[in-house]
This record gives sequence, structure tokens and C-alpha cells, in this order.
Amino acid sequence: MDKIRSFFKKHKKLTIFFSFALMLLLGYMLGSMNRKIHNNDKNPIDENAVSISPSPVNLKDQKIKIPAVEKIYFDSEKDVQVVSFVNPPENFCNFIVTLKLPNKEVIYQSAQIPPNKAIYNITLDKCLEKGEYKNSIITYHCYAPDGTKLNSAEFLVDIVVS
Repeated sequence: MDKIRSFFKKHKKLTIFFSFALMLLLGYMLGSMNRKIHNNDKNPIDENAVSISPSPVNLKDQKIKIPAVEKIYFDSEKDVQVVSFVNPPENFCNFIVTLKLPNKEVIYQSAQIPPNKAIYNITLDKCLEKGEYKNSIITYHCYAPDGTKLNSAEFLVDIVVS
């Protein structure tokens, strides 16, 4: 024990340097682990996604199939609205669906919808008055299984509220 104390007293600058380097390394490792944990929380899987009819997934064809609709119908007297945001089983990526009014105001955004899953019921961020909201925008954001953002597709859709 005396030899160790003697060594640290003689080499005080070296001891300080290695202690500092060790603290930096520990800080980097903890920060890296924290980033990995929180990156997965940014776009969680939507717990409202339900299974659609089973179909074999063919990963050889890496094209992304995105369903498009021309009109969406909402009921002004209900909190929960009926939709059909489907991620076809042939896809290899997850979708995040965003619905915007013509003025670009977001009224709904899903969490990730895996392939072979769909969202059929949503609650809007904002109550809509009766009427037709022509040229609203539905966006499908595509994410690889590892979380990498892929392409997105935007479609114009008319929202009819009765």
C-alpha cells in the first residue's frame, strides 16, 4: 500500500491526467448509452395499430407501397374518428401518418405503424367544424426497421366533416 501511495505522490500530474481521461471515457460511454435509449423513444410503435389479413412479406421487392385515398369522412359529434391508415404487409418499413389541414396545421400524427398493421380509429388534435376541407394533406413518412428515415409521400385529400 505504501508503494502505491508513494507512486501517486511522485507522479501527481500523471495521476491527474489519467483520472481526467477516465472521467471523460465514462462520460462518453454513459452519454452514448443514453442517446441509444432515447433515439428509440422518438418514434415509438403506435399501440393502436392492429393486424390486418396475413400475407407473406417478400423482401426481394424493396418498393414501398403507400395507400392513397381521395376523401376522409369525419363526424363532427364524435371524439374518435374512423380512418384507414394501412401499412401493407408487402412493405419492409414502418409508417408515420400525418394529417394536415389546407393551411398546413397538423390535426393528427400517428406513432410508427409496422407492416401488416393499420390504424382504424384516431382522435384529432383539433375539433373540426362541419364542412369540406379541400386539399388537406396526408403524409406517409417511411422508416427502416433500424429507425433510419427513408422517403415520404404526400397526397392531397378532401376531409368531409358532417
